[in-house]
Amino acid sequence: MSFFDQIGKKISNVSSNAIDATKSLAEIQKLTNEMNNSNKTIDKIYKEIGEQYFISHRDEASGDFGDQIQEINSIAAHMEELQAQIDRIKAERDAAKAAGKAAEADEQEAKTTEKRFCPNCGAQVPADSIFCIKCGAKLEKPAPAQDEDKTVDGTGSFVNDAAPEADDSKAEEAEEVKSDEAAAEEAKPEEAAAGEVKAEAAEPEAAAEGEDTAAHPAE
Repeated sequence: MSFFDQIGKKISNVSSNAIDATKSLAEIQKLTNEMNNSNKTIDKIYKEIGEQYFISHRDEASGDFGDQIQEINSIAAHMEELQAQIDRIKAERDAAKAAGKAAEADEQEAKTTEKRFCPNCGAQVPADSIFCIKCGAKLEKPAPAQDEDKTVDGTGSFVNDAAPEADDSKAEEAEEVKSDEAAAEEAKPEEAAAGEVKAEAAEPEAAAEGEDTAAHPAE
């Protein structure tokens, strides 16, 4: 056998051994996977047996698995409370979303139904438009709405109804003015009487002065 034949034989043997090793590893992996699947099946059956046993003995606090049954019942009750909280939070969130959508819809409807006309061509345009959709003219911003707590009085000016304190102050001032006027009216008779007394007292003095003037005429 030549040298090259020996080398070729050795290479062939090495390749054959490598192929056999690969096949062995693949077979081992296949068998291992089958065993793992079998263990999963057994665990599933164990779980079903335990679940069925729990369902049949869930109201029994004693027995071989009494403590485990009580623990499961306690955990299940806590989970029900958590689910109730989740449902409540979801309901509040959905209600808030619905209210927000309704408010947006009302606002949009108000914008679309509010009448506004272009001063250039007279076409009706949306309330929030900046330019006329027909002629393209720039539109002025609409005047802000008056506050709801203001009303128009007889002179056409707005009166703020939301200032009760100012109204109370004005009422108090009016009452003080009325009191002063009433006091002045009451004092008028007294002043008139005092004036009459002074006039009566002054009459004799005037008469005396007249007599002196007649007795001593000016030279």
